[in-house]
Amino acid sequence: VLSDPCKIIGYTTNDPYSSFKIDRGSNKDDGIELYDPVVTSEGLVGLVTEIAPNYSVVTTIMSSEISVSAVVSKTNDTGVIEGSLALQKDGLTQMMHIDKNAKRVKSGDLVVTSSTSGIFPSGYLIGTVKEVGNSESGLTKYATIEPSVDFSKLTTVMVIRDFDGKGEGETDETN
Repeated sequence: VLSDPCKIIGYTTNDPYSSFKIDRGSNKDDGIELYDPVVTSEGLVGLVTEIAPNYSVVTTIMSSEISVSAVVSKTNDTGVIEGSLALQKDGLTQMMHIDKNAKRVKSGDLVVTSSTSGIFPSGYLIGTVKEVGNSESGLTKYATIEPSVDFSKLTTVMVIRDFDGKGEGETDETN
């Protein structure tokens, strides 16, 4: 269930990851909740991380404060999207914890959300693989990701208020 379109009403001061406020919040007409995913037609933007009755704060996938379960759509190799200050300067993020034996992930592959966390619905476009390398430990691989959303041009977003599998992933403490 998607919210009505939400206008960006301001950016968080001194946040290098471009978190922002939207004009919808927790009041009953808007129905937005903490940790609801935020998207555009281009793909995944981030997560609602603060909420008030009339506005919400969205932390983008560029931030190191958010981890997104992800899968390379062509190869089904999995990993976690985690922001990096060094990469963010170039408008990029990274996919960490890819199996070290994943030889098929390559530049140009599309990366989408995985449903394993229960926080994000599966299949939302995150971005495109730019390059693949081995982690410093040598135990896993990483991929540099160019997000499908141009965060510098955002004016309107949508909040996913409900989806099949919401809250049913590994973060669900009722299991």
